[in-house]
Amino acid sequence: MNTEETTLDKIRSRPRFKMFTHLTKEEYAENLKKYLSEHKDEFSGNINKEVATICVETEYDSYWKPRLSLRIEIEDEKTAIRGVFDPVPQCGRSLCFSIFPSLFSG
Repeated sequence: MNTEETTLDKIRSRPRFKMFTHLTKEEYAENLKKYLSEHKDEFSGNINKEVATICVETEYDSYWKPRLSLRIEIEDEKTAIRGVFDPVPQCGRSLCFSIFPSLFSG
């Protein structure tokens, strides 16, 4: 039996990536902080040498607001950056609270 994979099958709801850099964890964190300070009208976030959370600043604070979560680790004497794109937590909570009551109202 052959299965075919369409473009829609390849799209993940929370896209992930992993990359390596020659920078140390501290240098990478400093570079991210510098970038955020230079582009504070476009991005906001919290960064330390272990994790980083970067949000896209939009004029609309509605249903979907993308966020990039990064984990900075040492792997085989290299700095590995693992990232995942997801919505801000308020998105899921507001969706839950808007749908949940309608399930029980007759």
